[in-house]
Amino acid sequence: MTVQWASGQQLPLTRPTQRDRVLAQLRHGPTCGTEFLEMHLPRFGGRIFELRKEGHAITNEVCRKHNHYSRQTVYRLT
Repeated sequence: MTVQWASGQQLPLTRPTQRDRVLAQLRHGPTCGTEFLEMHLPRFGGRIFELRKEGHAITNEVCRKHNHYSRQTVYRLT
């Protein structure tokens, strides 16, 4: 459900959920766990689990995009 302003812009009545934000980011491109944390999504792993359970094909591999101090994963929507 959306609200239409006088300018013609339509805005949703509810805020996007964390799951919506994770899915939107994955549709934008491969995303590292650090990037999810920068987006203030600390429970991104749980949201990815839920998306996979819904049938979304999400793969993961070792992140080589950044210099991490520990092993990080890049998630990709296929």
